[in-house]
Amino acid sequence: MARFEVVFKTEPTENIVEIVKEGHIDFDFWGKLDIQIDGQSFFINFRSEYYDKYYEGTSSISNQGISTPVFPMLEAFIKGIVNLKKEKEVVIEEYTGQISKSLVCVDYGNGENIIFAVREGEDFFSEKYIWYDGEKVSIQKEIPISKVNILKKDDFIYGCFESVNEYLSSLIDKYPKLKEIPYFREFVEGTGL
Repeated sequence: MARFEVVFKTEPTENIVEIVKEGHIDFDFWGKLDIQIDGQSFFINFRSEYYDKYYEGTSSISNQGISTPVFPMLEAFIKGIVNLKKEKEVVIEEYTGQISKSLVCVDYGNGENIIFAVREGEDFFSEKYIWYDGEKVSIQKEIPISKVNILKKDDFIYGCFESVNEYLSSLIDKYPKLKEIPYFREFVEGTGL
């Protein structure tokens, strides 16, 4: 069993209580999303030379992960968990359109395994996409396969669920006043955690 984790690294100086109270949580609370498999970052092989060659100067992806608005991405993972149980392909992407990266998960084999990779943008007319598969960046139509991007579907789902739960619990422990804010309470209740 591989240990799959979704890790949100957020700035400790963020005033999240005020951001949530003011209703700006979807746009003003950002962090780095790291994916770890057995304690190793999925982004460890991402090289800075990929920026100029593949990402046209955007800096939302690096060897530390993907810069993303935290709550829209948390919600995307929650929906992704639900959809992955019944669909053969799931795209996990934050709904505000602030970043152009998504995590694509595709059934591999008999439904017990999945392949996942980070895809740049969503262009329905494109013949090829820019992918990062945990080892390298490539340009191709189909999701690439590497030594690190194939997992048991149950490990992926369990890891996503546990990671979201742990992150929200850590926020509540660190900022207990969040529980007093209706939006935050509704968000946590809506996750089913």
